[in-house]
Parts: sequence; structure tokens; C-alpha cells
Amino acid sequence: MRESGEKYVPKCVAGLVNLRIDDFANCGLILKIGCDTIKSANRNFGRKIMNIELKELTHEDIALASRIDRSDISENFVDNLNTIMEYTDYGIEHGCIGHTFVIKKNDVYIGLIMLGEAIEWETDPPEMKSEPFYRLMGFVIDKKYRGKGIGGEALEMAIAEVYKDFGVRPIALGCHKENEMAAKFYVKHGFKKTKYMEQNDIYYLRYPERT
Repeated sequence: MRESGEKYVPKCVAGLVNLRIDDFANCGLILKIGCDTIKSANRNFGRKIMNIELKELTHEDIALASRIDRSDISENFVDNLNTIMEYTDYGIEHGCIGHTFVIKKNDVYIGLIMLGEAIEWETDPPEMKSEPFYRLMGFVIDKKYRGKGIGGEALEMAIAEVYKDFGVRPIALGCHKENEMAAKFYVKHGFKKTKYMEQNDIYYLRYPERT
């Protein structure tokens, strides 16, 4: 993470989830979810409301993060940990902006979330082609911790950190057309369903509150 007062110049941008790493060269997509420098890997972001904290995902977290129980969530809905880590490595290597967080509660790894800048994509809604957006990707909570408000708290924490580090802008995500529970969750948290799709994923958009 940049030192206080250091000028930041974005180098590249993040894209859609569910792409393979070898897709990047063909589509011109560069994805960064993770820290700006290795020094930021130990940075924790905590709030006490749900007694949860966010920590930058690194390879040292893989063993514990792999214990997150997402056995009821298809990889068609959310990418697995190894894919998320590949995206993170690729982004760090290319110096791109964004964050990948592990979500912890009482030092137990209970979830993952990725949020990064989005470049224009062929299937993006028209709204995304007129102003810069972030994309939300890879968000999952251990099934033992769902229904407790933790997912909503983690989502808002991650958004707040990305806004603080990189600036405020709208957020887009792709939600599988059959993932009804996730769709309800995102609508509850201010995302609006669109008529646009990326393969089987429906675009949802969230705009910052106007002040």
C-alpha cells in the first residue's frame, strides 16, 4: 500500500470474474485484486460491529482460507480459491489497482471478496461505457456464518476500503441467473438488476449515494 501522501497513478484495471488467466491476453483485460505492494499484505481492516476484519489475501493464507466451507456453492456461481489467488498474483505482477480480502471473525477465515476497477467489456451495459466502474468478484461466506449479517457487513467494509484507497465510483457485478439467494442479497444492498448478461451472469449495478 502506498505511503501517506505518495501520489498514486493507476497502471491498469480489473475485469470480469469467471475468466481464465489465459483469456487476459486475448481480451486485453488486466485484473488486479490484491495489494499494491508486498508490504500491504499484512494490512488488516477491522470493524467491531460484527467482530470481523478484512485482510489482504496472500499465499500464506491459502491453507486457512481453503477451510472456508462453500460446499453448497457451485463454481459456476463463484470462482474457487485457487482461481482467486491466480487473479491476485496476476494483478500484483502487473501493478494494478484493487483489493482481494480474506474475511476473518475471531481469527477464523470465513470468507473472500474481490473488488477492482473495470475496463470496458463487450457485454457491459451502456451505463458502464460512460463512466468508470468497479467490479465485485469472488464474494463468498462460509455457510456456517450466513444469515447473521456478516456478509452485508463484509461487503460494505470492502467497498469502503476500496473507495478510500482508489476513489468513489459505481460498482458492477455478475450474478448467475440461477443464484436467486445472491440476487436477493445484492438487491438488498443497493444493486439494481439490469437486462444485460455476460454468458449466464446477469449484470447488477450499484451507484454511490448522492450527497
